Amino acid sequence: MTRLNKNAGFTFIQILIATAIVAAFVLMAVDYLAVMGKGGNLSRSLSTRYRVLAGIRDIASMPAALRASMCASTGGVSLNPQLLACAGGNPPNNCTGGVEYPLLMFSPLLQRDASGNLLGGVVVSTGRDNPILKRFDSFGSPCPKAGPDCPFIVYTTMKAQCGPAPLPATPPSPITDELTPLPICTVADVIEVIYHVELDPSIATSDPALNAFIGSASGSVTVPVKLISGNVPQ
Repeated sequence: MTRLNKNAGFTFIQILIATAIVAAFVLMAVDYLAVMGKGGNLSRSLSTRYRVLAGIRDIASMPAALRASMCASTGGVSLNPQLLACAGGNPPNNCTGGVEYPLLMFSPLLQRDASGNLLGGVVVSTGRDNPILKRFDSFGSPCPKAGPDCPFIVYTTMKAQCGPAPLPATPPSPITDELTPLPICTVADVIEVIYHVELDPSIATSDPALNAFIGSASGSVTVPVKLISGNVPQ
């Protein structure tokens, strides 16, 4: 009985060792969950970037969206003067080809109130230097201001390409000269829309891992002016 009493229970050293082992497993579990949460956030953010990019691409390729953007104005002043000049021909001979301009792009769908009254266009994206950039959260929904829950910004630009000069009676040499676009025209041949999706600079600074993993993405679509405004190159 005396020998059994001496061997019963745990010594203080054994308790300390067991506590250290449990603590180590707890720390490992916490680190694993943190990594898994981080990986899930990165994966979701990357997927969101692709979805936002695809959505902007789809809208930018719609002639109706560019038509709405061409007609957009405030107080009689065009919100996209270069697009109006190149696709609408207004003012004449004022379209500069090959130069990139900011583009305030509108959805082809117009907003209406509950009674069906027209409210106006919906802004899809803005120029890079616009003070009110379009932002999206990590699930792809629009959000109002910068922050950890609103990491993506979207902006668009445009370039026009004028048509070539009228073909002379004697074909030029080399033959590629007849395809060379004019630097200035009244109505362009095509409009190229360039779209960008990137992390907000503040998020990129505060979370370098997210910035390295996600990065920025861009693309472009080209739409014939005739599909936008019905005008032919001139």
